[in-house]
Amino acid sequence: MKTKMKSSPQPPRVHVPGAFRSGANVPFSGIYSLSHSHPLIHSTRLLQGHIFPSCPKCHDVITFTLMNQVIVESASSRFRLLMAR
Repeated sequence: MKTKMKSSPQPPRVHVPGAFRSGANVPFSGIYSLSHSHPLIHSTRLLQGHIFPSCPKCHDVITFTLMNQVIVESASSRFRLLMAR
């Protein structure tokens, strides 16, 4: 006779305003805090347009919260090259 093992119930996923999850696009360049079961680091710098990464140790989802937004200028908007004729 086989006995079924009961899996432990997963905690409900709570959406925190201003929080982002692995796999989503990074909306703002800045410093983000990490929320995970075994964080290797507590904060990281991410650039707008990149993808929020998953955990490099267990490949599970990480929750990120923007702590400090950084304005990033592109070099092309600050410099202009003039060609001589």
